[in-house]
Amino acid sequence: MSAVARATAEPDVASPALRRVIVALVALKVAGLILVVDPHGLQSFDLPKTLYSHAFGWLIAGAIGIALLRHGAGIVPRTPLNLFVILYGAIAALSALRAEVPYIALFGEHPTYLGLTFVADMVVLYLAVAISVRDREDIATLVAPIGCAAIFALLYGFVQAAGLDPLRWSDDPAQRPFSTFGHPDHFGYAVGVLVAAAAAVIAAPRASSPLRLGAGAIALAGVAAAGIVATRGTILGLIGAAPAIAYLRLRYGRLHLAGVAAAALVVLVAAGAVFAFTPLGERARGAVGGAPTIDRLLIYASAIDAFFGRPVLGYGPAGFAVAYPEYRLAESGPILGASRPQVDAHDWVLQTAVSFGIIGLAALLALIIAGTRALFAAFARAPVFVGALLAAWCAYWLEGLVSVGFVGIDWFPWLALGVAAAFTTRTVWAEPAISRSRRFAPVPVAMLAMVLAVSGSVSFAANRAAAVSEAAWRAGATDIALAAARSAVERDGGRAHYWNALGLALEQAGRWPEAETAYAEAARRAPYRAPYWDNLAWARSHQGATRAADAVSAAQRALAEDPADPYTSFTLAEMLRQIGDCDDALTHAARAFTLYRDGAFFSRSLARAALCATDHARSLAILEEAAPADSAEVHAALADLLLADGDRERARAHAMRALQIDPAQPVAISVMNELRTP
Repeated sequence: MSAVARATAEPDVASPALRRVIVALVALKVAGLILVVDPHGLQSFDLPKTLYSHAFGWLIAGAIGIALLRHGAGIVPRTPLNLFVILYGAIAALSALRAEVPYIALFGEHPTYLGLTFVADMVVLYLAVAISVRDREDIATLVAPIGCAAIFALLYGFVQAAGLDPLRWSDDPAQRPFSTFGHPDHFGYAVGVLVAAAAAVIAAPRASSPLRLGAGAIALAGVAAAGIVATRGTILGLIGAAPAIAYLRLRYGRLHLAGVAAAALVVLVAAGAVFAFTPLGERARGAVGGAPTIDRLLIYASAIDAFFGRPVLGYGPAGFAVAYPEYRLAESGPILGASRPQVDAHDWVLQTAVSFGIIGLAALLALIIAGTRALFAAFARAPVFVGALLAAWCAYWLEGLVSVGFVGIDWFPWLALGVAAAFTTRTVWAEPAISRSRRFAPVPVAMLAMVLAVSGSVSFAANRAAAVSEAAWRAGATDIALAAARSAVERDGGRAHYWNALGLALEQAGRWPEAETAYAEAARRAPYRAPYWDNLAWARSHQGATRAADAVSAAQRALAEDPADPYTSFTLAEMLRQIGDCDDALTHAARAFTLYRDGAFFSRSLARAALCATDHARSLAILEEAAPADSAEVHAALADLLLADGDRERARAHAMRALQIDPAQPVAISVMNELRTP
């Protein structure tokens, strides 16, 4: 008899209460990953979910440790999946050791926090499910809280869409609800996985009628939510789930042509309605047209370049955030936003390749293949449950080809792998004879797990303090902003954006030397983030001529870190102009203006540099090229240079245009006054 057959046919030797406790902890952990939010935190979704997950991860790890002490290594399934999981985790750890920014590799970048600690947390989740989920009662214990959490998140999305959200968020969820996930794309990702699982339950040959009715209601609600959220990746997820559902139905159930025809008709009508009448359909039609996809193509191109930059082991966990500024394309500014950071490649293949290199990508692909085979093998043990997992598994990976990684959904493959390991093996929970010393060993293990579980409260408090600081800074309440920012860095000093917040508060207070120190700390902790170097340059420039050279040095470092960011060129242009190097300032001001023509800062910088540059002809040529952008500053500077050349008519035309845009433009007024002089 094969190992899978034995696992299916033979029950466990024992079923102690501790195993049930582990299942319950896993269920509460995953339900919290869906539901936990903190409206009062600077990061209201990813960080609270991460801290909650880590807290339960420590509790689960402690329970596993106690189980190993009391029941022995026989509780761990003997499955090849273990080797693939260990291999992937080892490569992630090795990649983290070689990372350029170890702190980011360990804890992840703001706001996703998908560092090595996340990988370790998920390995614990996999192991917990693999050793604890064995029978129908375990399945019910696992599914009930997770299912309730998913239904609540779905209903909350409808509440947001109706404009009835009792909570206040920085973004308005009425147009594209984000539920408890923080971003519409994350919500859409979760909805796609949920609908795939519900559809599999409907099609399952052994599902009861009440279960199918419930799954049908969830599926319909999910499709309606997908239409409102309008995440195009959801379509890919449902396409990915369809073959798995069809295969399972054909293999394990009888084919009824009438039923198939009716189901196909319902699907076609629903798909047609979604495509024709919902925001999702509108975005899907736009994607077919090609225009809205250029943003993703720019990110993908940068990711591919970053992969070839470090192809073996990559940049470490969360490495895309570190690599992106170096490989950002010049065309990205007007489309993705000036100085907008990217922390994810929007594709799990590219994200893995950049983070862990070709070796890590190969390990993940091997894990996916092994996990898929194990799920198919586990189907006979629990057809309805495993069938739903398999459909959701396919939806997750296909939808992830165009989606961003997120702690609120990235737990799913590890749970599915744990179930596959549990249902294709047999474990032994027999009570061994243990010595007196080992009998009391679980006590310190449990105490240590509980202490570690609450250790994340410090980071939670720092996140709230940072939110207070930002709100107070925007309101001009400098003292409150400063005190809160200091509290944030004291509690969680590894995060660069907390140090930057402290710098902003100190800058608002006019304490430039201290602001410089704070910005320097931010830049040291996240050197790839050019805005921190920009802020450092400005802080130095406000300390007098003696710091001017240091300001230029910081601005040059910003440009080196992110040459496609228009703000880095703008900052360097301003620093150079302050030391009298207007010719080089003009070069960088022109680059900033070229990268992002919509910025008023950039046109103003360009005009000022052109007016003080020594090469009159070059200044005139650059301004004439920039004139179609219709900036008052550019028209005024062009008028001034043309007047100096004796071209009074063109000078008059540009000066008048500048005054039409800005009647108080001083250079244009000066030109018009001179033109009135005979």
